[in-house]
Amino acid sequence: MMPSDRYLLALLCALLCFCTGCRRERPGTPPRCLLLLTVEGLRADHVTAYGYPRQTTRVRKESSELVLDIDSLAQTGVVFHNAYAPTPEAYASLASLQSGALASEHGALTAGQPLSGEVFTLAEDFARAGFATAAFVGGDKEILAGGLDRGFDQSAVFDSDLEALKAAMAWLRGQDTRAGQLFLWMHFGDLRQPFGGDSLADQYTAPVDPLDEFQLSSDWLADPERGAARQRQLIDRYDGAIARSTLLLHAFLENYRFGFLEQELFDDSLIVICGTNGLELAEREGRFGAGQALVDETLRVPLVFCHPPSLTGRRIFLEPVTPADAGATLRDWFGLEPPALGSGRSLLAICDSFIKREFSSRPARSELVAEGALEARSLRDRRWRATSHGAGTALFDLARDGRGQVDVAERYPEVLELWSEALELPSREPPSREPPSKEEDQP
Repeated sequence: MMPSDRYLLALLCALLCFCTGCRRERPGTPPRCLLLLTVEGLRADHVTAYGYPRQTTRVRKESSELVLDIDSLAQTGVVFHNAYAPTPEAYASLASLQSGALASEHGALTAGQPLSGEVFTLAEDFARAGFATAAFVGGDKEILAGGLDRGFDQSAVFDSDLEALKAAMAWLRGQDTRAGQLFLWMHFGDLRQPFGGDSLADQYTAPVDPLDEFQLSSDWLADPERGAARQRQLIDRYDGAIARSTLLLHAFLENYRFGFLEQELFDDSLIVICGTNGLELAEREGRFGAGQALVDETLRVPLVFCHPPSLTGRRIFLEPVTPADAGATLRDWFGLEPPALGSGRSLLAICDSFIKREFSSRPARSELVAEGALEARSLRDRRWRATSHGAGTALFDLARDGRGQVDVAERYPEVLELWSEALELPSREPPSREPPSKEEDQP
């Protein structure tokens, strides 16, 4: 072998050793703790970070320092712009988040109905992995009644969100916040009608007729002469209640961060904000509240993941997702086994670009429960929404009718057939197929 050949061979060997011995390290640091914050009745279209003109979810301060609230977490985290609750009922939606399964899969269809023994909660999975776990619920006594407390070392329901926050801080002070692995779930349940009492509605409320006392009834809201003004009162009260919940959440996050600053608890935590369901505010036929229809007002919720040290992927995601997907994602993020049963899929593929994973979009599925049984199903992607009920299947073209008010099933029979078949089987997804363009068709 010539000297030049020996030199070239040695150089190649050295280069090979360098490449195999110095693999690219993963950027950032993984989270050590999970802080799950759920808000009952919070609509995405009333969240400032989602484009709402009122500052309902932003705490205003004079200083330029970053203020911890829903908007700041959205600014530094991943925002799922089109997250849809699997059901308009808070209890069943929370069961989907905890289990990674749809209501028809986990069985907890109505408040207090037992969660299926075939599914595991997030707390059960995190507890098996060695996490200290706790759940503190404000407002709704029935949230933990059917098994959503499974796996928590400590869980309790309180009359108000404020009492629940105080209990959560007391629990944290008794934990190893410097090195221990923690899973804390806080549920904000005060955001429910009639949105009265000590809400902050005054900052939004326009002058009203003092003789027209506020009532939460369909007849009062549907008055032909005063209906529009009365609906504005309802919206003002709702926005004020959101602002109050925002202040409580802000106070908790400030304590979570600065109360454990030396332990770096905040920096080591993946923080998740998830709405459980929305509420109708008399936009459709005077209806108000949750659980009556599969529409954007009751289903579209905010979903935000925030842990900048480990986020390497996209920051705004437009494809439809559900809280069941969030449950599967949290297990994946912390290296736990995926849900044994359920339709939830991990969204880590778009939160983490370091490891390439396949991710295919699919419609978000929601289910309506009435008297303990499934009454209707809905599927939607960014173009279509199909809803099956006793009278048949309705189809809405969201590209032309954003609120989904005009049924175009007769106009697009081929699309209707595809989506009708998909509605029958949770695992069946409609092909990515667009109908022929009909420029003359306008809803």
